[in-house]
Amino acid sequence: DIIDNSISVFYSNGKKGILFDQNVKGNHNIYMDNERTDFTKIEIDGQEYLLFESDTDVTCIWDNGRYILSISGNLDKETVIDLCKSTKLQK
Repeated sequence: DIIDNSISVFYSNGKKGILFDQNVKGNHNIYMDNERTDFTKIEIDGQEYLLFESDTDVTCIWDNGRYILSISGNLDKETVIDLCKSTKLQK
C-alpha cells in the first residue's frame, strides 16, 4: 500500500510474516504496546535501531536521515536485525 508518503509491504511464507514500513520523516506515527513489549536501543555500524520485543513479534525501527523505516515480524530478533541491516535505499 502507498498512502501519503508511506509504503507498507507484507511478506508471508506460511506461518512466518514480515511487515516493512517506510515513512517520510515528519509523517511518521507508531504505536507500541509498552506493557507487553520490551524495548532496547542498539547501535550497529553507527546506525541506531529501536528494538521492540513481545512474546510473538519483534519490531525494529530506524531513521536513515531521510525516512523512518521499520521491519516487524514473528521471526527471531537476530533475523529481524539482519533484515534491517541489509535494507538499502535505491537511488
